Amino acid sequence: MVEPYLQTLGNGLVVLEALHEKPRTQAELVEDLGMNRLTTYRVLRTLEVHRMVDQDSVTGRYSLAVKLWEYGVEFLANSGLRPKVEGPALELRGRWGDTVHVAVYDSGSVVYIHKLDGTEALRSYTALGGRAPARCVATGKALLAFQSETEVKRQITASVPAFTAATIQDEEILRRELEAIRAAKVAVNRGEWRAGVGGIASPILTSDGSAIGALGISGPVDRILDEMWQDRAEHIRTLAAGISASLVPSEKQQKWDHIYELGKPVEGLPVAGIWQEKAAQRGD
Repeated sequence: MVEPYLQTLGNGLVVLEALHEKPRTQAELVEDLGMNRLTTYRVLRTLEVHRMVDQDSVTGRYSLAVKLWEYGVEFLANSGLRPKVEGPALELRGRWGDTVHVAVYDSGSVVYIHKLDGTEALRSYTALGGRAPARCVATGKALLAFQSETEVKRQITASVPAFTAATIQDEEILRRELEAIRAAKVAVNRGEWRAGVGGIASPILTSDGSAIGALGISGPVDRILDEMWQDRAEHIRTLAAGISASLVPSEKQQKWDHIYELGKPVEGLPVAGIWQEKAAQRGD
């Protein structure tokens, strides 16, 4: 535990994290968190007073209150990112029909701050405000590739379960893929988080080369990474570059143009061959 650390505040945040997962009664929080009954009661009462949790009068379960949603909305408004992505997201869905995501990075995870459901009959599903492991989804890898060297190393060496047969667990393979993503400004997901669900994404960069978000699409892997995958990738990358440019002050535009090179090929990503292999299997 880092110092200085305020234990009382820490207890409150732990309770909020638990309620973020699902509503719970006081007794369930005591059992799940290992916190004593009196401390749990005091934390819940304090959070109620500040309108951060509500208690269901029938079930007795506590859940997060609207006040926290207000904080989230204010965060998005102050970030300046969401208004910039709405138009490109609509364009992206209109051209390809797939579900569109905009995500931000948070300690090894991505959080979806904007989404448009796809128009295709078969499409992926994610929740606005939901999370996914960064190293397993396209938006997450697009963001992870531009984190600090320390953070990248921490995530590469972290132990993760095999969510699917395609989950990358080899450190060297993941390291090389992140290097390719940094060069191409495009990331792909070959069904590494949810079986059969693929994705393509590109980072939204600032003038100093850091990623403040990622724009991407997801859907059935056979469609997302078919023979048109490079066209999808180029479209996403171009739109992400446009969003990035709109966030950069004019005096820094020249520096940003140098950072965001659109001429890099995407062939270096571990995608080439997927649709050819499937065609061979079909006998095409």
